[in-house]
Amino acid sequence: MSRFKFAIVVGNDVAGTVALEQGINDTLDAIIAAYQSDPKIIPTSDENIQFGWTYDGTNFFPPLPPKA
Repeated sequence: MSRFKFAIVVGNDVAGTVALEQGINDTLDAIIAAYQSDPKIIPTSDENIQFGWTYDGTNFFPPLPPKA
């Protein structure tokens, strides 16, 4: 297993750090991949938002239903 450490940067300041172990489970591996892609973290109070949704810069949208 590999350990990954990330610095959380706001503006030019380090606001905190996060360390994750790869290989423990698929969820942690997905979080590591997301953190490595330089994500933007958006505050939300909507409990429905989850993996697969999209964000247009203002609003969140659920995934489109599969085509029949």
